[in-house]
Order: sequence, then C-alpha cells, then structure tokens
Amino acid sequence: ASASASASASACVIVSEGIRYLEAASEQDHPAACYYLAMACFSGEGMPEADRARGLVLLQRAARLQHADALFALGAVYAEGDTSLVQEGVDYVRALRCYREAARLGHIQATVCAGALYYHGLGCVQNRRTAFKYYKVAADAGNPDACKNLAVMYYGGDDGVQADRALAEYYYGLATSTKQASSD
Repeated sequence: ASASASASASACVIVSEGIRYLEAASEQDHPAACYYLAMACFSGEGMPEADRARGLVLLQRAARLQHADALFALGAVYAEGDTSLVQEGVDYVRALRCYREAARLGHIQATVCAGALYYHGLGCVQNRRTAFKYYKVAADAGNPDACKNLAVMYYGGDDGVQADRALAEYYYGLATSTKQASSD
C-alpha cells in the first residue's frame, strides 16, 4: 500500500508541475498551452476544482491564436448552446465560423461539422453544394461520417449532386470499413 500511495503522490506532483508549465506558457499566449489548460479547467484534472468559466476564456484565447482543436471545441460549445458557458445559448453562426476556421487549418471533424451546418442551413443559408465540398474533403481524409453523408447525397442526388449509385455504394463501403477499422 505504501508503494501505491507513493506512486499516487508522485503522479499528483507531476500533474501539478504540468499545470504550472501550462499556466506559464498560456500567459505567453502559447496556443496549445491555452487549449490544454482550458481542457484541464473544464475537467478539473490537475486543478483544485473545475472552473468552466476560466476554461471558456482560455479556449477562446486558444481559438483566437488559431489552435485547430480549440476552434473545434469552441464551435461545439456554440453549437450545443451550453448555457452554463454561453448565456445566449445555441449560436450556429459562431459555431460555423469556428468550424470553418478549424477546417481551414486541417481539422477533419470540424470539416464534417461545417458540412453538416451548411447541409441543414444552421447558422447560414442552406447550401448543399458547399456541404458536399466539406464532406468530400473529410471523406478523402478517411472520416466515416463524411463518407456516409456523401453516400446519402450520391444515392438520391441531392441539390446539385447528381445521383450516382456506384459512388453511393463506394462511399458507404468506405464509411463502414473505416468505422469498423477504428473500432478494432
């Protein structure tokens, strides 16, 4: 039991030191430090307690500093409308802005989310052609959700996308094989 307690205490010291390094780096506007410190604030890991308000401020700073994961996470905050973080609730316009910027930086899941907002006309005028373009980028990167969305669009021919059953089957096959490979 003594060795276990000692290992646990050592882990706490290491996490505390890590948090201190993140604090120092975030004060210097290091994007990744702001993002990871925000995540620690949200979860409370390595902190005396969770501080979601501080986490949001740090997440917004990391997003302003063009950190792709921060932009994606901030987009999710706006899309989900977590009123404990954002008083105005759901804000698809802001979510789309964050997702598009994260997509521009190469964040694949943000690319899928931007496509979904365009597809459904949330935070923008519905534009299925633009949704298709976002889904295609993400599908080409192997994202199974984007592959499934393209399969649906090709299957029925969807607002500027010509119906093509062969492509629908191709993308559906990619979606299922990619999902299965990621669950193995």
